[in-house]
Amino acid sequence: MILPCRPSVRAYIRASSREPVEIRPASSQDREFVMSVCRAEYPDGDYVEDVWDMWLAAGGTCIIWENGERAGLFNAVVEGAQGWVEGTRIHPDYRRRGLGTAVLKYAEQLTAGAGGSTVRSIISRENMPSLARSEKAGWKRGDLWGWYSLRPGDPVFVEPIDAGAPDAAQYADSWRFYDMPPGFAGAKSLPGCTITIIPARYYPDTALVTVLDGDDLSSLASYLRSMGIGRRQMHGWGSGLHILSRLDPSLFKADFEPVEEYHLMSMDL
Repeated sequence: MILPCRPSVRAYIRASSREPVEIRPASSQDREFVMSVCRAEYPDGDYVEDVWDMWLAAGGTCIIWENGERAGLFNAVVEGAQGWVEGTRIHPDYRRRGLGTAVLKYAEQLTAGAGGSTVRSIISRENMPSLARSEKAGWKRGDLWGWYSLRPGDPVFVEPIDAGAPDAAQYADSWRFYDMPPGFAGAKSLPGCTITIIPARYYPDTALVTVLDGDDLSSLASYLRSMGIGRRQMHGWGSGLHILSRLDPSLFKADFEPVEEYHLMSMDL
């Protein structure tokens, strides 16, 4: 069960010399502001633009206010023992004012208040300011996860079988990372590797593959190509394909194209 962000108005003091930050639930009236901030930060396109309406319906979206003006946005939820904060975007006029740290503190308090024990986020390896800010706030930098796309190639059908999860396995669903429960239905074994493959919750028509372990990914590439995954209207998976793994990037060189790398950040409460 997802416990969404549902505060009335919450205030966070960033420093003794600053005014409180107000964090309020988002509404449909905030959409124009959200889209403008996303475009300002990522002119070539921002995933938050694609998932905002689904986040809003789920109830986790928040708007940051300062001095009566919208200053930023983020999404925060609690699922079981884990909290998650994602999609933090700050308006250019309000950066370097401690708002990002206020978001982290909010996520910590939301998670603790719901009985959670850990709160997590992912941050691009290239986003050094955000990594430094999180570590200064006490968050720990965890494993580096790679995001890959599938290169074109000839399909060779490979039949996967249901598999048990490796020890300490984590899988991804819509860019949130979870500890894998026993008997997880999405775990599959292929020659040379073990994966999970699930429909992404917040990305319509997208398959999300997590490579859990292995030393040869050629069978995975053949399986994805033969199933048509990543091409529209094939086998119900749709047009999108995200491949994530914390394995050695050299394993992906032959059949996969690196897109970006992310650190999984966490705070134990």
